[in-house]
Amino acid sequence: MGVAGGGRRFTRRLAGDEATMEVLRRRAAERGAELVEVPDEAVEAWGGVRADAEVGGLEGDFQKYNQALAISAAREHLRVLAGSEEAKDDKPTVVVDFSSIPEGFAEGLRQARLRGRCETRQEDNVAWLIDGAHTAESLREVARWFASKRSTAANARHVLLFNQQERDAAKLLEGLYSGIQQNVPSPGAAAIFDKAVFTRNELQPRSGEEAERDMSVQNAGVQAFNKLSPDSRTVVCDNVADAVSEVRRSEVAQGNTAEMTIVLVTGSLHLVGALLRVLEPDAPL
Repeated sequence: MGVAGGGRRFTRRLAGDEATMEVLRRRAAERGAELVEVPDEAVEAWGGVRADAEVGGLEGDFQKYNQALAISAAREHLRVLAGSEEAKDDKPTVVVDFSSIPEGFAEGLRQARLRGRCETRQEDNVAWLIDGAHTAESLREVARWFASKRSTAANARHVLLFNQQERDAAKLLEGLYSGIQQNVPSPGAAAIFDKAVFTRNELQPRSGEEAERDMSVQNAGVQAFNKLSPDSRTVVCDNVADAVSEVRRSEVAQGNTAEMTIVLVTGSLHLVGALLRVLEPDAPL
């Protein structure tokens, strides 16, 4: 919403979530601001700006809603800075048509990056699909993103690397798995994942003096996942470095000729942060 009073604030109009919309409207009124509710229809008609694959831009179909809000905020900022007659009007026109935006806006959106959000990192024959989603809503979007990646990668094995220490991990896993099933074309009887690795968020193995780490959350995750995908292998690790080693280890089943491993890493921003440290120990994050 911002700190200063007055002006405009922008939000996606959340159809079917009137309670949240009422909170946003009330908060805007308290700040003396106009709340502009951007309708999904306008965003869907536009379609968004596709990421620049060469710079690893933001992927995921849902990003178009974030892009629309960014464009709206940028337009408003420029309008106010320009001090136009429209800016002095009590009720200036609100533009929710995104079909024509400045090329500078489009280029910025193509090159936008946010580490750990719909991020793809290629490492030899392992593709890491990384997203720190940790709510039911965000994991639904990750399910769609992963399904789109999965459907374009023939002859690959698929691994889930997951943790969520503070929320109902079993419920989140169920939502993620069913979301993928709904978005994978003709999944058939085959398991979505060949293997699932459940880990804590600690970066490295415990030291000799450290007490054993509580693995109850990870073991509960295994139990929940086994019900969802009984034919998949499951592994538990107490740190992310060992989890990455487990993923990299060659464990191709007899008769499996997969040439690539696709790993979905999700469930926690803390997990993603530790993963990036393991994959890129010298890189600034």
